[in-house]
Amino acid sequence: HGFEFEDDCLGPSTDPRLITDYDTVFGENTGGIWPSADLEIWKSLCSPTACRGEGRDAFIKLPVGLEMTRRYAFRIRVHNPLNSPEWNKWTINYNDESSDPFPGFNIWTAVGDPTVTPVSYSRNQGGSTDLVVNPVTITFQPYKNVPKKPAADPKGGVLRVEVPAGFSFVRVNNECQVDLRITGATSAVPRADLMCEVDSSTTKLNLYMIGSTEIQGEESGSGQEYQLIVYVYNPIGPQAAAVWHLNTFSKWTREPE
Repeated sequence: HGFEFEDDCLGPSTDPRLITDYDTVFGENTGGIWPSADLEIWKSLCSPTACRGEGRDAFIKLPVGLEMTRRYAFRIRVHNPLNSPEWNKWTINYNDESSDPFPGFNIWTAVGDPTVTPVSYSRNQGGSTDLVVNPVTITFQPYKNVPKKPAADPKGGVLRVEVPAGFSFVRVNNECQVDLRITGATSAVPRADLMCEVDSSTTKLNLYMIGSTEIQGEESGSGQEYQLIVYVYNPIGPQAAAVWHLNTFSKWTREPE
């Protein structure tokens, strides 16, 4: 209970909510680490053609059945509850067969309420080539650590920021600049410890830990409050206030634990 699927849980091709492609199931461009000994790659003729969400149930339509005794993986978007449900189990039903309930993932709820503070409320003018760049400060205190880069992996944990429609992140070749520091600190986290990327939608920013810096969460017993400054282009024309999203992940592939 608590998790909910979107009404259209398939989504458009530009922003899919149900993913079966082997190169993106476990994160963007992760086909190179696909566990071929354990998982079957979805054939294109088996790819889902529809997905209908009804609260905590999702009904996925497949044009052709899957091969028996083979294991498949897919990723589906859900709306998280505020806290982990007391009974946090999931099930899958397919072809008149039902799985045993299996453990869901825990919700990493931030300590307190994160805040977003812009420098400017000015809007961009339509047709202008001189867009307003707005530094926005996000103050947050995570519950879980965001790990540093492990020796055997290219990246550690990741912070993901999503802005409302109308805003877009400032980027050059999908690379971005940020300032991350402990609240009140005079020095920021070294840029060499961070890698900032904006995805093709221009509304999602991924900040990867690629050095020795680790973000300390409350669970560690030495949690810190942090300030992250990101740079966005303001919307064109007036716009009502909307929700920003900040998520943290322990793995750069953004897999749930």
